[in-house]
Amino acid sequence: MSFDANVLNGFKQPEQSTSSLTNDNQLALYGTADLGDGVARNATLLLNSALATVVTNYSAAGALATSGMALIAGGTGFAMTLAAPTEGCLANILLASISSGSVTVKTAAGVTFDGTNNTATFNAAADQLVIGYSSATRWQIFTNVSVTLSST
Repeated sequence: MSFDANVLNGFKQPEQSTSSLTNDNQLALYGTADLGDGVARNATLLLNSALATVVTNYSAAGALATSGMALIAGGTGFAMTLAAPTEGCLANILLASISSGSVTVKTAAGVTFDGTNNTATFNAAADQLVIGYSSATRWQIFTNVSVTLSST
């Protein structure tokens, strides 16, 4: 096993204080990293891959995270937004509950779910959309469970 570090990619030791003595190193990545398989990965890809396991609960209108599991309690329905994907994004959007109406998710301007549609409508509990990065202007649909796509 080997470890290579250079000026751009290295460990940073936090400043010590008398009230908090720790050895919690931070790794700052400004270039790319090879995880041992010969593939260079940039910091954005590594961050999005790590965030893909994060579960976030939503119960009001707002912006969805571009990576991770989004559990939506839809109440009587509301509108959500979704930014453009970046390399490594993987989002699992699930309507966990809804009493009436629908939850809509609209992509950023110029971004689509499938090359045509920019709006996803979730009408019933268990509606689900699993999407990932295809390009800076397009999400790739991996799973669509009863979600209606449209261009609005």
